Amino acid sequence: MSNTNGNTGEVLLSIVAGAAIGIGVGILIAPDKGSNTRKKIKNKFNSTKEGAEEKIEELMAYLSQKSNDVTSDIDEALDEAISQDSAKKEELISYLEEKLKALKKATK
Repeated sequence: MSNTNGNTGEVLLSIVAGAAIGIGVGILIAPDKGSNTRKKIKNKFNSTKEGAEEKIEELMAYLSQKSNDVTSDIDEALDEAISQDSAKKEELISYLEEKLKALKKATK
């Protein structure tokens, strides 16, 4: 997978942080009564929260699709490798064993 997923998380965090800063500045310079300001903040928070939830759902759907795509690509590559001659099969088994060991080590 690419580094796009990490960048998406950073963008989402930046948006939420920007909204929080905007709300804080709005409170400081608000010419309205406190009760009206609190209502506005609550409404803005709710709309920002809904927007963030929507973006998270979109991100989860995107990641799920990418995961399915990668799994499909791996399956196709393995099927093709298995259909090769015996020497290639032994190379594939060795390679997969090394990757499995690395994966087990990384998850400990």
